[in-house]
Amino acid sequence: MSSELSNVRNIGIVAHIDAGKTTTTERILFYTGKIHKHGDVHDGNTTTDFMIQERERGITIQSAAISCEWTPPGGEKHAINIIDTPGHVDFTMEVERSLRVLDGAVCVFCAVGGVQPQSETVWRQADRYNVPRLAFVNKMDRMGADFARVVEELRNKLKALACPIELPIGKEDDFKGVIDLLEMKAIVYDEASEGKQFTVGEIPAELKDDAELARAELVEKVADVDEGVMEAFLEKGDLTKEELVPAIRRSVLAGKFVPVLCGTSLRDKGVQPLLDAICRYLPSPVDRPPVSATDLKSGEPVTRKQEDSELLTSLIFKIATDPYVGKLFFVRVYGGVLKKGANAYNPRTKKRERIMKIVRLFADDQIEVDELKAGDIGAIVGLKECTTGDTLCAEMKPCYLERITAPQPVMFLAIEPKSSADKDKLVESMKALAAEDPTCQFREDEETGQTILSGMGELHLEILVDRLKREFKCAANVGKPMVSYCETVTAPSLKLHVRPRARWQAPCGGAEARGEAARTRQGPCRQSFARIRQSRRRQAPAGLCPPGPGGRHLDGRPRALSDDGPRSQLPLGDARRSGGVGRGGVPLGGDDGLPRGGGGGRAGVPRADHEARDPDAARIRGRDSRRPQRSPRQRPRHGHARRLPGYSRARSACADVRLRDGDPLAHEGPRLLFDGDRPV
Repeated sequence: MSSELSNVRNIGIVAHIDAGKTTTTERILFYTGKIHKHGDVHDGNTTTDFMIQERERGITIQSAAISCEWTPPGGEKHAINIIDTPGHVDFTMEVERSLRVLDGAVCVFCAVGGVQPQSETVWRQADRYNVPRLAFVNKMDRMGADFARVVEELRNKLKALACPIELPIGKEDDFKGVIDLLEMKAIVYDEASEGKQFTVGEIPAELKDDAELARAELVEKVADVDEGVMEAFLEKGDLTKEELVPAIRRSVLAGKFVPVLCGTSLRDKGVQPLLDAICRYLPSPVDRPPVSATDLKSGEPVTRKQEDSELLTSLIFKIATDPYVGKLFFVRVYGGVLKKGANAYNPRTKKRERIMKIVRLFADDQIEVDELKAGDIGAIVGLKECTTGDTLCAEMKPCYLERITAPQPVMFLAIEPKSSADKDKLVESMKALAAEDPTCQFREDEETGQTILSGMGELHLEILVDRLKREFKCAANVGKPMVSYCETVTAPSLKLHVRPRARWQAPCGGAEARGEAARTRQGPCRQSFARIRQSRRRQAPAGLCPPGPGGRHLDGRPRALSDDGPRSQLPLGDARRSGGVGRGGVPLGGDDGLPRGGGGGRAGVPRADHEARDPDAARIRGRDSRRPQRSPRQRPRHGHARRLPGYSRARSACADVRLRDGDPLAHEGPRLLFDGDRPV
């Protein structure tokens, strides 16, 4: 275990949109010496917002990785790997996969807005991956800023044990600096030097009492969650800085305590104490528990320590396309060393991948390196068959890490190339976007033939279409997806008709022979006529059913036919071509072959209920099975009718009804009802 690894911090900056994440990241780079002049979001010249869409809209769209170094007072130099994440809800997948590989997080809150909706979302995401975090209340210079109210919202809305380790000196336009509650000193910043120069002095007299109360509360809360200092607190009633700092760190790593700092990144105040807190309280890779994996061969759970001496275990958590080097595969190395020119094994494809080039990332710039050690975050160039969530490991003992799950898209858009020559180019471009962003999906609608592009929201789809035009040089027409409407029968109907006896048929004493009226019940059914097995004895003639009342074709749901008379055979034809007919070709409904129940657009699940006498219940259940039983020739017994609910097959319910004299089903056939249908 090297001392260098204990000085590494892998953190993410997460917050609600417009809370100041990118500005805070820009000031961190400025004070650590990575950049010599900081940019502003409103000017479109920040380091991490390098996409043209980000600079035009003033928001972060995709996460960006950067690295810097900072030496806290009286400490060692620390290497800080930072991922600046988006705050818009449409790009929450970027936050999800970033927190999956990070060791700590800085949650930024607006001093005016407090805990906002996306703040709660990213807090829950950090809880899901057990990520220790700090809270930074930004924009203390804005009108309406209230530090105490934000701390109270952290405790009430997020249920976090949040406690300030700093107090603001002034607020709104009078905000000048912060009070360090551990040192009990006031830090006042010089605006002329852009925050580089600051003065450490005594606490102003008007804030002395508030500082004493806040420090007493801090010591008490730390003693409550850390048993290591509880005894000292009970003996002395106070704790020194040397006792408080390790206790706060232990509590933060255990997820029991959230230190709260304040400042204003835009006005260059309060960022240096934030860097000190990152180095003091947030974990290094060695402070995190061993990563859990699954052995590829045995399926047993295994663990990998985050050390260079371990077998190679790394996770690809993001893919980006660079116009100069091609695809960049963002990777977090958990164990072992990832070396240039070596082979790594992909358990998903069961193939080797050659590591051709390794780079360290600085937003849109790359610095080529020879290796990435345990705890490092970098990128690989030139992998062939890797996707987001893949594991790269040692081939001698392959294992795979838990994959990153993406939410399902919720917004859809029809897209087509402006010219037929660009059709293949559009498909390839959308494949590249889908490989980068798992929440971007596209498909071809089978009914309308349109290509449907789906995403997490309107802004997400707008960005995707703009990227197709600018980055991939593929112009496309977009619009609302078409909806395929169909017609169906919306209500059952009842019609009286007389079935004439054929010349060759001898009278048998039933209703047909006597020329009596028979009732025919018609209603919607779920199966398509094209899929119904027709009776072997007769087929219904085609061409007897016109289109539906609305002019559209029927949606493939047959009318359920049941007969009250004996010796009936009711074959059915294709719903789009033929209607239900009885013996002699008499239509079983209105003059147009449709039942008088009405028609309209509908989508739902039908249910077939049978009514029969008690002794025949078992036989009816058998008829709904794949091997229907034939009823005996006997008269039905009188008694109470029983209803047997079930989702009956269309074959047994409609198309293959063979009834004989005395069959109980002749008295009350299958009754088809809707279960949860929806009219269009």
